[in-house]
Amino acid sequence: MQQEYKQLDMRYEEAELRSKRKNQSWIDRTWTFFSSVKVGLWLIGLIIIASGVGTIFPQEMYIPQAVPPEEFYGKEYGTAGEIYYALGFHNLFESWWYIGLITLLLLSIIIVSIDRFFPLYRALKKQPVIQSDRFMGGQRFGAEATGTVKQIDAIEPLLKKKGYKIRRQDGALLAEKQRFGRWGPYINHIGLVLFFGGAMLRIVPGMHEDELMWIREGETLPVEATDNKYYLENNSFNIEFYDPAKEPEKFREALKRAGGSVPKNYDTQMTLYKKPE
Repeated sequence: MQQEYKQLDMRYEEAELRSKRKNQSWIDRTWTFFSSVKVGLWLIGLIIIASGVGTIFPQEMYIPQAVPPEEFYGKEYGTAGEIYYALGFHNLFESWWYIGLITLLLLSIIIVSIDRFFPLYRALKKQPVIQSDRFMGGQRFGAEATGTVKQIDAIEPLLKKKGYKIRRQDGALLAEKQRFGRWGPYINHIGLVLFFGGAMLRIVPGMHEDELMWIREGETLPVEATDNKYYLENNSFNIEFYDPAKEPEKFREALKRAGGSVPKNYDTQMTLYKKPE
């Protein structure tokens, strides 16, 4: 009678994951919580929702500088604007709770990667050629047949021709290919860590500056955000306007309604200086 085996999670070749331990301490329970894919998806969902709400009204950097933010949002958008400001959506990407969500998501991605990376590495590094009956019976797909060592020897060159990496032991044969594909999720995780880590650099002093400077042509002014270590010189300012007479007929009416003076291109030639030490 053929023995029945429960289907196994073969991604880690039966290697133990810390998040799957039965007897867990509070550290293991915290680890298990953050290594859950559901927790990661919830955090991603909350970040997406928060980012979407942050686009309902303009961020603080885009409102008139002459009006205090606490007055602007209530005056322009009423009660909704006051709630928007009170919850910190006016400066969303630097608010403590938004940075907190990104931090929790980064922690979840790092923990889930560590939880699965090392077991998978050990499983692939030390994968035996001859597997146990439980291992073979727990596969999702499989077949059993009788044969001889000569028949296995005859199969080996055919598998090599197909690109399989062959390992032999005591007459048994193990054929593998495209092993790198099993590392795909961790490459995605590295990309997410870099992306969200870059977003968090906004709160690191000196990594993100947003300042308006009015520099007349020929004038040189210090960049105050750099403690006057750098200076900007406005060499020349060039502006080009649309000429209604040279534009297609379908655009002339719109240019006339705009008064005729519509900028087509403008640029500033500038020089950045660094103060000697």
